Amino acid sequence: LVDAKVNAGQPARSVCLLSLSIRPEHRKSGLAERLLQEVFARARRMSARNIIAPLRPTKKARYPHVPMSEFILWRDSDGEAFDPWIRTHLELGGTIACVAESSLVVRQPVARWEAATGQRMRVPGTYTVAGALSPVVVDLQGVGTYCEDNVWIVHSLEGN
Repeated sequence: LVDAKVNAGQPARSVCLLSLSIRPEHRKSGLAERLLQEVFARARRMSARNIIAPLRPTKKARYPHVPMSEFILWRDSDGEAFDPWIRTHLELGGTIACVAESSLVVRQPVARWEAATGQRMRVPGTYTVAGALSPVVVDLQGVGTYCEDNVWIVHSLEGN
């Protein structure tokens, strides 16, 4: 975290996480929670009031045709958030602020998509790509567009 000073030297009111990733073999070990708690502690020392966490939900790639706005509402049999990364943030007191539509947009010729994915995409249509949160849409001009949404979680640090 950077000790950002804004508005004539006043401390930043919010801290935004750009990326916090846990390798698959280390998931379910409590490491994510420990990292988030450290982020919270550092942000408090900076007198930040909030942490904004843009998330790429862990299980979303399994359901690329489900809109993010629906996916974030899914619950498991215990009534908890279906996605473990969303659930972790909610359990740590975060709230869902919004779905950030089109947070990542990639437009490339079909040949580039084919080289990157190993899949043939010669005709216009929608293609599911392993690990992608949304499908790649190929148009009549032979250009594939990937448009990924994410979800923003806000953690209030005031009173905690």
